[in-house]
Amino acid sequence: VVGDPAKPVEIRCRALESVAPLSLPEVTEAIKGAYYRGDAEFKASAIYAMGRNCDTAWLPILIAELSSADAAMRYEAAQACGELEEGEAAPYLAELVDDPATEVALTAIQALGRIGGGEAKKRLQQLLEEAEEIVRKAAREALAEIEAKEEPFPFHFGNP
Repeated sequence: VVGDPAKPVEIRCRALESVAPLSLPEVTEAIKGAYYRGDAEFKASAIYAMGRNCDTAWLPILIAELSSADAAMRYEAAQACGELEEGEAAPYLAELVDDPATEVALTAIQALGRIGGGEAKKRLQQLLEEAEEIVRKAAREALAEIEAKEEPFPFHFGNP
């Protein structure tokens, strides 16, 4: 379906996103094809698929897309970086939390929460003091996610 030009672009995009988690060479090629040859909608779908594919080989493309002129591409790239949970993306996402597009900024905050690490925590803690309420709330939630990963079993069994 992904490669069938007779199908509507929307259907082809959803098909690509659906098969993205499969670690097959055909899927990798389909994602590449959509990214490099597709229109804007197909390219955004390919970026989304890169995150769901969980292959860190996509990271250079995703990091480059974080600075795209198109807010939709920045949004999808931030989401995908969060899916990959690679610390290498954290500095780029930390810059993106100030994006003029609120949805992009909030997605970057969520991605930092998924990635975790010292740099992510530092930037999220800064947001608690300087940002508007919606951003502070997202930063609190992202920090809670980081803390949950750091201390997965906060309850002690047996005698304290």
